[in-house]
Amino acid sequence: MATENTFAEQVLQLLQRHRSIRKYKDRKIPDEVLDQIILSAQMASTSSHVQAYSIIGVSDPDKKRKLAELAGQQSYVETCPYFLVFCADLKRLEYVCKRQGADVTETLETTEKFIVATVDAALAAQNAAIAAEANGLGIVYIG
Repeated sequence: MATENTFAEQVLQLLQRHRSIRKYKDRKIPDEVLDQIILSAQMASTSSHVQAYSIIGVSDPDKKRKLAELAGQQSYVETCPYFLVFCADLKRLEYVCKRQGADVTETLETTEKFIVATVDAALAAQNAAIAAEANGLGIVYIG
């Protein structure tokens, strides 16, 4: 019996088709697509509602070349059209709190907050990956 291709089935197919892609077409990613990828990353679940991460977009060839070196000579870092760096970032949170007159430095130096920031960055990266793949783009995580 043929089944109707429901939205849920489409989402499951997208998730289950994931593959790490290390060769990219030489084409620019449209700004609207990048905006959707970043927005999707920002909408990821977050522990403690702090979004303790920063996202850095890199398109400059020289910077991607340097990142490729730092990532263990992974050439696909250099050849991808756009490279997103997801950083666990408690300094940003500390800065925002200080601007509001709150000193949270001691709290931010705990292992728990380090884990919160790391998990938040990973969740944002996963949402970005799914959004990229939904737009027909290939991705690979770089450790």
